[in-house]
Amino acid sequence: ESNTGAYSSFDMGTGNYNKNVTIESATFTNLLSKPIYFGNKTFFIGEFSGNTISNEFSFAGLIEFNTTTGDQTAIKAIAPNSHTLLEQLKTPSNSNYIQDGPNLYGASYGFIWKFDLNTNTYTTLHTLTTIAEFNSRHSIVQVGSILYGSYIEDGTGDAVVYSLDLGTNAYNELVRENGHQYLGLVANGLEIYAVKENNVNHFDTLVSYDILSAPSTFTNHLAVDSA
Repeated sequence: ESNTGAYSSFDMGTGNYNKNVTIESATFTNLLSKPIYFGNKTFFIGEFSGNTISNEFSFAGLIEFNTTTGDQTAIKAIAPNSHTLLEQLKTPSNSNYIQDGPNLYGASYGFIWKFDLNTNTYTTLHTLTTIAEFNSRHSIVQVGSILYGSYIEDGTGDAVVYSLDLGTNAYNELVRENGHQYLGLVANGLEIYAVKENNVNHFDTLVSYDILSAPSTFTNHLAVDSA
């Protein structure tokens, strides 16, 4: 109600919680990431609504956060023209990102992107077929120089799994299926694991994808009744 929050820590050894600093600005509309640490700076990905931007025109971006004073400075867009464009350019709250040194990789509703924390530079790596706010449930994982990702495509409702070569920006659609979604991609060697959630009966299945053989679908392992 008061638009305040806190940057906090929890000591798992002692069980003690500590509020490091109060966040008293209404600039944050919604935080979409855990803290991102680079050099001597701390960042968050979030949804922001500044004094000159009405709530319906809030945007997703990267904010530099002072962990001592609670000040928020240097809001940086992580989508093209995100100050003026609307919902379709926001990064969904259930998406993940990857930090590789100074580089952040992520996916918004319409784009797979990179943000260089050294140069404060945003780059669109790939534009998805549909640029809409209903491209949802993005999940990405990095294996070497390749990003693997999944999302639900707007319009078709298809579960799309893709690869993106960070060296060449070559994009390949690996899997396109309907009736379920692939959540929480995790790399283990040359295999990618995910939870396959059936959109009808909501049964979850642990599945894997062999990168070397590049199959057209995932291999099912253990089914779990999510009820």
